[in-house]
Amino acid sequence: MGNEKININITWVVRILWMVSFILLLFIKDFSPAWKWGYIGFIVLLAVITIFRIREAQKVWYQESDNDN
Repeated sequence: MGNEKININITWVVRILWMVSFILLLFIKDFSPAWKWGYIGFIVLLAVITIFRIREAQKVWYQESDNDN
């Protein structure tokens, strides 16, 4: 039960980080080259974290699905 609450908190943190990245893109038009590469790295990092979170959720879902049968 404790892990479920941690997973929900991590999910909300990742969602908020995605929203921050899109808000930055909307309001900041002219990035210096260093900021541009930092922003791209931030987006790539969020994408990788999201992919691993989805894979982990699928594993849990398949395990729960197997237990139901």
